[in-house]
Amino acid sequence: MAKFIDWLRNEVEVIKMAEVKSVDEEVGEGEEVIGVLTDPYLQKLAVLRGRLTNQMVKLSKEHAHKQIESFGAEFESGHDSATCEDCKMSRALATLGDKKKTVDLLFWTGLRHELSEEAHVKLQEAGGVIGLRKDWKIVACRKSGPASMGDLLSSIGLPFAI
Repeated sequence: MAKFIDWLRNEVEVIKMAEVKSVDEEVGEGEEVIGVLTDPYLQKLAVLRGRLTNQMVKLSKEHAHKQIESFGAEFESGHDSATCEDCKMSRALATLGDKKKTVDLLFWTGLRHELSEEAHVKLQEAGGVIGLRKDWKIVACRKSGPASMGDLLSSIGLPFAI
């Protein structure tokens, strides 16, 4: 665990505040601004999330090309997954995916901890979907579609009561 924490700390520390930019997406219809993200550490985590996403896209493309090039090689005698480039890329992609999921969870959990009680109420009323918009605005987004099984059944005309 210490290796991961050290990696995370280093990744965040090397991000300069000049590199920290909010997303370009404007507040949309049906979204309500419930706060503004001002914590520089969380802003850096947002940047790290983007970097990890870009790395995953790049590595996924490389991996797909490598799989096409080496199709069938894993069935050859003498295949060694420890030295196989395709296998190494699979492991690297899995590790990168785990890092991305963990950073995502840390970011969204940290963001929720920054919200006021009033913002939490608005978020709950909106169905719990949170988003980040231009100028670091935190928004509550209405869920698209039924919020519960009862809503789903009602939407197709079936009565539902608890």
